Amino acid sequence: MNPHIRGFIATGWFYDPQLARVSPHMAFLRSGSLAHGAVSACMGPTEGALKNALVRSPKRQRLYDEGKYVPSGHAVIWTREAMLQWAGLA
Repeated sequence: MNPHIRGFIATGWFYDPQLARVSPHMAFLRSGSLAHGAVSACMGPTEGALKNALVRSPKRQRLYDEGKYVPSGHAVIWTREAMLQWAGLA
């Protein structure tokens, strides 16, 4: 179905590998995709990543203030072929 869909790409601070350490409950957002064939690309620290990663987490804000965490934007890229294989349709 939908041969025009060539894959999936998403970007955000919540794909940052540092989340496994600073917010382990959110690490599945990155690790689940990567475990099934997606790749990741670092976009580096951005104003948006900083603002959004810290807005609702006192822990991440504290780690940032202590110099132990700098939010970074990342992209997750999942090809159509990898998604179909994950879904058992390839």
